[in-house]
Amino acid sequence: MKTWRWASILAVALLLFTPLPGHAGPRVFVGIGPAWPAPWYYPAPTYVYTPPPTVLVQPARVYVVPPPQRYWYFCQSFNAYYPQAQICPEPWVMAPAQAH
Repeated sequence: MKTWRWASILAVALLLFTPLPGHAGPRVFVGIGPAWPAPWYYPAPTYVYTPPPTVLVQPARVYVVPPPQRYWYFCQSFNAYYPQAQICPEPWVMAPAQAH
């Protein structure tokens, strides 16, 4: 009967003196157990080496725009090119320009 009485008193004491989550203040633990916090052994941290990503540098694409096609205007009636012939009685004939 005495054990039951002591167990009841201990249970009521734990309920009365256990702080609630909303209450601030120091927490006191009354009981039997180890005095150090568990776990007492922490494994060494592991580091995983990841090499930097491979960067491939490709040369920039070069787009060469062809020069615009140049034309000379030829007048068949005068057998001359513009600007030597300022006017032409017939339509001008476009001829590709030639280097001198």
